[in-house]
Amino acid sequence: MTNYAIFAADADINYYEGAPEVFFCSSCGSYTNSRQYFPNDLKVKSLKNDFSYSYDGQLIISTKAKVFLEENSSTKLEFHRVNSNPEAFVIEAPDKAVFDSEKRKTRLIGECSKCGKFESIVGSTPPFLKNVNEIEQMGMYFTDIKFGSGKEKSPLIIVGEALGKLLKKTFKEIDLEEVRG
Repeated sequence: MTNYAIFAADADINYYEGAPEVFFCSSCGSYTNSRQYFPNDLKVKSLKNDFSYSYDGQLIISTKAKVFLEENSSTKLEFHRVNSNPEAFVIEAPDKAVFDSEKRKTRLIGECSKCGKFESIVGSTPPFLKNVNEIEQMGMYFTDIKFGSGKEKSPLIIVGEALGKLLKKTFKEIDLEEVRG
């Protein structure tokens, strides 16, 4: 069984622009709020693709992509509108893909003495999972680890083989990278 990580082009958006500074550690810049931040309106005039990422690593999807995932994902997903015109959404996925940072040799850099998070987490690809056999064929998951530095940390988005192939067939702009176990 093959699983995939989803990648897409940048959307020319800074997702956290305008987010309250209290949501971030003043020392390392890591997001520290207990709940996910959802802007009322991103500063975006158009979405060029149905799947794209903000400069700070957040997946932004169109209404078409939202409807597709609502109809096809076998795992629970929550969608939050972050822009009204054009409509744009971010996803919350309660089910997690457990990233294998030892096999991948992921580097945790600069543990922050203030918040306890790491300033940078480097080494997400090629992706390795510990629970690779628990990924449903039509499921979508976020990794339990967020990669990047400061405000620009985000999880990898993992999909099962059948959903990955259907996504790629429907949305040409996405790239899939095979997950290793």
